[in-house]
Amino acid sequence: MNELNIIEQAETDNEYDPGSVALDTFHAVVAELERLRRRSGENYASAYESYSVLMKALEDRTAVEKDLKDAVKQLWDGVKREDGPTTGAYLREIERVARESAMAWIRVAAIAQKAVGSI
Repeated sequence: MNELNIIEQAETDNEYDPGSVALDTFHAVVAELERLRRRSGENYASAYESYSVLMKALEDRTAVEKDLKDAVKQLWDGVKREDGPTTGAYLREIERVARESAMAWIRVAAIAQKAVGSI
């Protein structure tokens, strides 16, 4: 199933409402897949290259999630001290890191989709 089929299915499937997070995620994966293809071609050169690129993306995702854990710990310290400015700053940081984490997963999904064409 290619990315266009996935979108068509998402748009017609009863569990996906237009504008839903699931549909937005499909569109984000497709957009990231197109970005990857523009940057490095239609497919990877081999399954080895696919694996290498995927592992790098997973390492990046792990680093982002470590940042999230650190921000949550700092948030809790601010909450315990009833320090509004610190709590607000770490909530904003958590929001930023959560978006980065979501994008990291979208990148992983796009890499996996692109890799399918390499095997």
